[in-house]
Amino acid sequence: MDIISFNEGSTANGRIENFIENPDSTSGVVTVPSVIAAGETITIPAGRTAVLPNIQIDGTLNVDGTVFIPSGSTLSGVVEKVTSTDNAIVRFNGTTGDVQNSAITVDDLGNVGSGSQSFNGFGGSGFKNYIINGGFGIWQRGTSQTASGYGSADRWSFNNVGTSTRTIYKTIATDTDRPYFNSSGILATTLTTLDTTTTSRAIRHSQPIEDVTRLAGKTVTLSFWARATVAMPIETTSQQVFGTGGSPSSAVVSNGTRHQLTTGWQKFSTTVTIPSILGKTIGTDGVHTSCTNIKFHLMADSATATSEGLTGTLQPANGTIVFIAEVQLEEGSIATPFEQRPYGLELSLCQRYYETGILYGGGFIALNAGVRTGTVYYNSSKRTAASIALSNIAYTNCNSLTAENSSLDGFGHYVSAIGTNVYGVSATFTASAEF
Repeated sequence: MDIISFNEGSTANGRIENFIENPDSTSGVVTVPSVIAAGETITIPAGRTAVLPNIQIDGTLNVDGTVFIPSGSTLSGVVEKVTSTDNAIVRFNGTTGDVQNSAITVDDLGNVGSGSQSFNGFGGSGFKNYIINGGFGIWQRGTSQTASGYGSADRWSFNNVGTSTRTIYKTIATDTDRPYFNSSGILATTLTTLDTTTTSRAIRHSQPIEDVTRLAGKTVTLSFWARATVAMPIETTSQQVFGTGGSPSSAVVSNGTRHQLTTGWQKFSTTVTIPSILGKTIGTDGVHTSCTNIKFHLMADSATATSEGLTGTLQPANGTIVFIAEVQLEEGSIATPFEQRPYGLELSLCQRYYETGILYGGGFIALNAGVRTGTVYYNSSKRTAASIALSNIAYTNCNSLTAENSSLDGFGHYVSAIGTNVYGVSATFTASAEF
């Protein structure tokens, strides 16, 4: 039997950690024989490191320190499922080194318990989360909104169908929240006055994930933290949209999952398989106009429940406040800890879809006529040619600032000069390439 055991040491549950593809250094490396014979036990002491390329384990390997499994290595044979009262036993794929179903469970912190569980490998690429701004740290447009559409938290569209009134706004995590998650941003929704009569009434939050081909046919897990001031259910769904141009296929809606919110924080997760797109037609404007839409439904009548694939209607109480944090969508069947990307990186991902900034232009004009004042280059290349809006315009000896030639990477602007003189202009711009 092939066994790799992880001693629990002084911790309550034990922890699987420090598995990466290549070591940073060779200091403190323990030499492990290429074959551990049946009945033989090898131990890697705490604080030491072992590299395991193409090792055959017929005996037992105890790991108190750190193990590196280089790319292309083979663990000979698949580790059997074994129970143990002293150690956490892990079953590996003999070719890839991936953790397989075994006599362990892994909680949100990586702690090992008992029972059978699958595990999404060690670590990730830094982009395991398909949701952008799932930690609600980026709010370029503002920190609240009451209208439908985009208007506050980046990458999130907030839709209100019917006559209900609700407010979307940002809250900051306090000591009450921090025992549950690390993100500082929380999405709050106050359901002020709710419509009970309009047909197809709904309140939902959604994020379109660019390019419907990316998730097609894959098993994915959606996870998030949520609570409400009054206990209520919400539902999550996915929708495949096949883009624009020509005759794209109709959208495909997946069945909803119901989550029962209480007044205390809970972590929810649901695993679904996104449908294949075999036989589907993507619009002629290209895959970047298609998406997989992830939706959170807070209110829905029977007509909406049917059209959106929900399990039933949703009618919360007036005045309820719903809080959502750390939304993550990842490949695989297990909800792993939330991916904390650097703020600058998360901002740049958001700016592919929306960016704001200041433009300046000026010079000397010899003719009383229109003159090009400059070009704005974006911080991030856009999904499509952006829609430009200008505000807070200040003129000196000119007027009629106009944006032109919008592209994926920037836009030009010009003014009409007044007389023959030095002129100047400044303005705030927004460039939107959202769905």
